[in-house]
Amino acid sequence: MTKLATVEVMLPRSAERKIDDLFVFDARCVDVATRQEILRLMPQVVHLRRAWSAHFLQHGCMACAKADSTVMIAARLRRRGATWAEIYEITGAPARTLAERKLFGNAVRRKLSQLDVPARTKSLNRYGAGGLCARCYLRLRRELAKTLRDMHQGRNADEEILSLTRRFDVAQWLLGDG
Repeated sequence: MTKLATVEVMLPRSAERKIDDLFVFDARCVDVATRQEILRLMPQVVHLRRAWSAHFLQHGCMACAKADSTVMIAARLRRRGATWAEIYEITGAPARTLAERKLFGNAVRRKLSQLDVPARTKSLNRYGAGGLCARCYLRLRRELAKTLRDMHQGRNADEEILSLTRRFDVAQWLLGDG
């Protein structure tokens, strides 16, 4: 029996892949106590959390909108004194309608105001979980909580649990203790 206990069983690739896919969720959107218990039981999640954190530091939040490079180019051209007609011609920015021109002009003005501010040494976006910034993580968590509340609206969870317990007891009684 001791020799049998030392034998290492290899998982098939498909089962190993499914376990790795389970770790991708990074224990996000669960309460702190459950997250700590998951981390205690499955230490591989710690490595995945570190990988997500490194990805966030390198690439930023996966859910936040990425900045449009044409806005940055237009802001730099505008700072150098280029006219709006020249900017539209050089960047190829959407300027077909008055509304598009206003949106683009406001984006350039916001970028110009950001360029005048000295660079911050620390990022304002903190890491939340799973490659998301704290703001996107909280937003997604609120949306998920709202969806769950809507799904369980009008249901009696206590009665459902009692019903399942009764079914389990009956099945155990019919099939025996095993």
